[in-house]
Amino acid sequence: MFLGAASDVSPPAYAGVILVGGALLTFAAVGFYFALLHPLPVRRLGVPCECRKCGKTDQNPDVIPSGSAFVEFLLWCCGIVPGAMYRRWRRKNLVTWCPFCHRRNTMAPVVTAQLKEIILRGSTASPLR
Repeated sequence: MFLGAASDVSPPAYAGVILVGGALLTFAAVGFYFALLHPLPVRRLGVPCECRKCGKTDQNPDVIPSGSAFVEFLLWCCGIVPGAMYRRWRRKNLVTWCPFCHRRNTMAPVVTAQLKEIILRGSTASPLR
């Protein structure tokens, strides 16, 4: 028989299952790596903020990514593109988090006398000269 000739031997019926299973395991491994082993960092806002719900003030509140690491993991399992898109969305949409009442998007910067003066003057110059 020649190398280019058709043969009666066909791949086993479960070959497709093996390929799909291998791809799913690869996506799951990538998702586990990005979503669970390397989560997006918690940052600090750097200005005093007051919670609009409970009224307490935090000098340096946390800024956390939107969404869920579990949903990110599931999307990584579905494929590279959905997982990467969701991770990018989470990176772009950061929310403040109140450490006292544990609510999201409730922290607002405290308006100090110095900030009021800058707003009333309409100046964008730095107050620190």
